[in-house]
Amino acid sequence: MKKSRSDDGRPLYTLPLGNYVVPGDIHFPIHSHTLVSQFTLEDIPKNSSLLLQGDTGDQEAFSRFPKDPEKIAKSHSIKKEKEHWKRWLEKWLDVYEHIYILPGNHEQRAGKMVYSNPGFIGLGWWWPYGSIFQDQRITLLDYGARVVIGNVVVEHGDQLKGATAKFPAYGVAEAARDGLKHVFGHTHKAGTAMFTSYVKGKAKITEGINVGTLIDKSKQDYANEPNWQAGRAIITPDDLTLETE
Repeated sequence: MKKSRSDDGRPLYTLPLGNYVVPGDIHFPIHSHTLVSQFTLEDIPKNSSLLLQGDTGDQEAFSRFPKDPEKIAKSHSIKKEKEHWKRWLEKWLDVYEHIYILPGNHEQRAGKMVYSNPGFIGLGWWWPYGSIFQDQRITLLDYGARVVIGNVVVEHGDQLKGATAKFPAYGVAEAARDGLKHVFGHTHKAGTAMFTSYVKGKAKITEGINVGTLIDKSKQDYANEPNWQAGRAIITPDDLTLETE
């Protein structure tokens, strides 16, 4: 893995061509066990790596919004969240050759505490989870990073131009216009779209791939009857596909 900086200063990781599974936002502990099993453990290509693109943990305990202390203590504490992380990491490490973990805006809730408190100097966004990521097959990436795999760019999406559009996949493709394939989460929508631009009369096709969310919608309480979809991207040296429910 090679690390550099993109033109806008954000971290840029380059991974070798291979098989990668990129699931939608999981949001422990409000995930759907069924969806996480389906999209991270079933029908996995041989010799695959798992690329978690962000918001794998919900971190409601660190949210700036009003919280119900009883709810946090009962089911949404960092302790509970950590238990889910450990349980699924064990499952994933039995299936994947490597696990790459990008933080999203929800994990950045803990990251912001690092930046604002001198006592946390030297720690990263992962500090609430302790030592659960120590396996050498797990690589933690920086917040805001992009991951490049051939002509595919993977990121969480909270800093991605066009992701706030009504149809995020098309908004991202239209904004990028770079001839690459952009895989992202964040919006909890699942879909693909292409945008064709022309440079000196030559067509350039840019693709947006939005991988959705694996949340159990009955467990969340910050959206009223959300129109969300579950999905994952499968990246191989020869292809990229979006699989949905």
